[in-house]
Amino acid sequence: MPNLTVDYSEPLAGTFDATALGRDLHIAVEKTVGSSPSACRTHFRRIEQSVIGDGGEIGDSTDVAHIEVSLFAGRTTEAKAELASAVLALAKERVMALPGRRLRLSVHISELDQATYLTHQA
Repeated sequence: MPNLTVDYSEPLAGTFDATALGRDLHIAVEKTVGSSPSACRTHFRRIEQSVIGDGGEIGDSTDVAHIEVSLFAGRTTEAKAELASAVLALAKERVMALPGRRLRLSVHISELDQATYLTHQA
């Protein structure tokens, strides 16, 4: 734990190094909230289609990448804000807009209830 999910528009597939981004996200988590990189799990999901605004011209030429970081509760608002800033900075560094297209990046830090978060490894 923590769990990270990177959702990104289909046109961005292959334009960034997912392994390097995942590794660097894990390091950012360690530096800002103290979780071990070995405890982090990052999943990448391609978005086949998204609608932005009214779905018109802006949506047709805009790609998105959204990173969700889920942590156990207990971090301060300041620590979560610092993590969000670090994650956004990494995304801006690693995920680039394609020629003639716009890119919207976003980050959200969420909390999980440790009592109801279960895992299993076989």
